[in-house]
Amino acid sequence: MHEKRGYVPLWKVVIFFFLSAGLYMFPWYYNNRKYLLEKVKAPKNVLLDTIFLAIPLANLAFLYDQQSLTKDILEKKKKNISVQPPAIVGVTILLSLLTILANYLAILFFIIPLTMQKDQNETTETKEYEPTTMGEILSIGIGIIIWVALLA
Repeated sequence: MHEKRGYVPLWKVVIFFFLSAGLYMFPWYYNNRKYLLEKVKAPKNVLLDTIFLAIPLANLAFLYDQQSLTKDILEKKKKNISVQPPAIVGVTILLSLLTILANYLAILFFIIPLTMQKDQNETTETKEYEPTTMGEILSIGIGIIIWVALLA
């Protein structure tokens, strides 16, 4: 297992989330989910989990589960989690409701992976991280196309 996979600098989460118009959530989730499941030795289909992340309501269960995995790992290391799993669900619901009221607030969704990544970084023994993945590059490329289309 690569400890580097579990650590992602918070600046990278914010910048990639904005550049990708939010699509970074998918490679971010996939990479971190794979790392966490390897860490707790839980065999699951990471790709299928990532696909379900795109489905409203199902995504709440997967975000909750992801933060619960992080919490379990941190408890074994005698560390505290900064955001409890139910809070992740609550913030996601709140941001979804705010987005319905004002579409431009959707950009605030970066708060979710940012807060989760902060906790996940605590599960690693290193501050080194892997180079940018093809999924991350693809999400940024598509995101830039979306930004150009929206701003044109």
